[in-house]
This record gives sequence, C-alpha cells and structure tokens, in this order.
Amino acid sequence: MEFSHDDHFLLTVSRDRQFSIFTITRTGSGEISYSLLTRQEGHKRIIWSCSWNPHGHEFATGSRDKIVKIWAVEKESSSVKQLMTLPQLTSSVTALSWAGLPHRRNNGVLAVGMENGQIELWNLSYNRQDNAPGSAAALLVRVDPFKCHASTVNQPSGMERK
Repeated sequence: MEFSHDDHFLLTVSRDRQFSIFTITRTGSGEISYSLLTRQEGHKRIIWSCSWNPHGHEFATGSRDKIVKIWAVEKESSSVKQLMTLPQLTSSVTALSWAGLPHRRNNGVLAVGMENGQIELWNLSYNRQDNAPGSAAALLVRVDPFKCHASTVNQPSGMERK
C-alpha cells in the first residue's frame, strides 16, 4: 500500500487481483476520515506492487501476470481509468517505484523489479484525455543480469516519506 504524495489517497493492492483507493480527508479540528473511492479488479493474477506518480494522481500496479498498468484517478467523476499497459515482461512484477518529472507532469520514469531479480527502467509518457494519442512506454535500461539480484526484488514495507 502507498499514500499519494499529497496525502489525499491511499492505494492498496491485494492477492484478490484488486486494487482499492481510499479518499482521506482532514477536518479543521485535525480528525481524519476516509471513504472507499473504488475497488476494482486490475490484473489476472495477484497484484504485488503499486507506486504513485509523485506529481499527480496517476499510479502503477504490477502483478504476477508479468504486466504493469498505469491508471489515473479522475477526481471529477470519483472514478479510476486505465491509461496504458506496458508490454508484457519476462517475470512477475514484485516492486515498482515511480520518479516523476515536475516540469512535465505526464511523464516519468518507472523502476520495475521482478521475481527473477531483473530490474528495468521505463520511460512513461501518457495523455489523460479520452481518445487522445500520445501514450507511450519505452524501455530505458535493462540492468545487466550479473549486476541484479539472484532472487526476487522486494519493495520496502515502510516507505520513507520526504
């Protein structure tokens, strides 16, 4: 699970192939309340990882199905839509970390860690508008297997916030 970087949402992923997004609100007295924005099936196998765009309300999910999907929270309609899918990878996706580019909100670099120890960096470019062309994902770096892990790449359980 991971909080959005503006602390408005909590994203959780699960063995049941679904992700959930909770909206978090704070009252003037400092009390915190939450509500379920959406719960939906995102993959064909267990979802092991998620990561928010640091500069927006887009997020990535990674699964045992060897797929990474990019999604967007639509605040106006209180819904989530899928923006793009990366090409199928060589192994199950077990860790994700998104580095956003502040001057280009709809771009970023996504680090993907896999069950076989492989690490890849993907360049993301997407358009949130319906039926708008321009979404693309390109492999930037596939780390040399001799420099990677011998086993599963894991995501830390407690993400340190900056």
